[in-house]
Amino acid sequence: MNNKKLIDNRQWNLRSRNLTEQSIEPALETLTIIGNRVKTDKATQFKSAHGYTLVYEAMFAPLRDKPLNLLEFGLCIGGPETGGPASREVAAAPSLELWQAYFPEAQIYGFDISDFAGFQNDRFSFRQGDCGNTKDLAGIGDWQVKFDIIIDDASHASYHQLLTFQNCFDRLKPGGVYIIEDTHWQPTGIEGSLPPCPKVAEVFSELHRNAHWPALPSLDEERLAEHQKTIAGLELFTRSHLEKIKDRYVNERRAWHRSDALGGRLNRARQVVAAQSLRAGLKYFLLDPVKLIIIRKAGDV
Repeated sequence: MNNKKLIDNRQWNLRSRNLTEQSIEPALETLTIIGNRVKTDKATQFKSAHGYTLVYEAMFAPLRDKPLNLLEFGLCIGGPETGGPASREVAAAPSLELWQAYFPEAQIYGFDISDFAGFQNDRFSFRQGDCGNTKDLAGIGDWQVKFDIIIDDASHASYHQLLTFQNCFDRLKPGGVYIIEDTHWQPTGIEGSLPPCPKVAEVFSELHRNAHWPALPSLDEERLAEHQKTIAGLELFTRSHLEKIKDRYVNERRAWHRSDALGGRLNRARQVVAAQSLRAGLKYFLLDPVKLIIIRKAGDV
């Protein structure tokens, strides 16, 4: 793997997301509309309103009706990363609602330090554990499942994010995507208590620039080197990049609402704005701190 390969692959991935109004069912809600309805901060209205759903729509729309396996680490804000107890009583799981609504044929798997077992159903399986504990992470293998999508939205501590990637990237199917969210922020109370390591955004920026990992003595460097051989693409989205994507989405929606001829055209336009905005935002790549990292595994989906 070299830097040119990563950049070329990133551009190919975006070109391959050739979403058109004709290729998307107008009656379906977009991921962002669902995200705002279930009040997840991955969308554009709730709490930090990161706007990640606008990026994900461009990747996931062609997979929407597929029988996927999706694993998410961290199911709801409010745990130890924000000063709450791991033993908290959880009343909602917005991420679970989001993915089950968007992917009606998918099996969703969740991993969290708090107990979400009460949300289990025929399409959701849960495992309680700590992203800083290799035995807990290894327990994911008990499901005997390979995943199409893995999302790390757990503690956001650098060591946890890197250890989870180290132990779980090989549980991704060929052609699958591994996503790390909120890489611009680390919980100070947890960060300082863990083995020292660079911030995850610095680690993957180094990999992108120089096609090798930085020194990571607190991790299994040989295993990470093996993972590198199967990385086919790497996309890093910065704060300003995501804000520009989100601003364009909001402004275009306002313009559509002022139009006299909405009808079905409005619904169709909502479906494609994510892909259009994502392509338009590429020129802001890597100009400020990275918030979102997407790693594509080699192979066909």
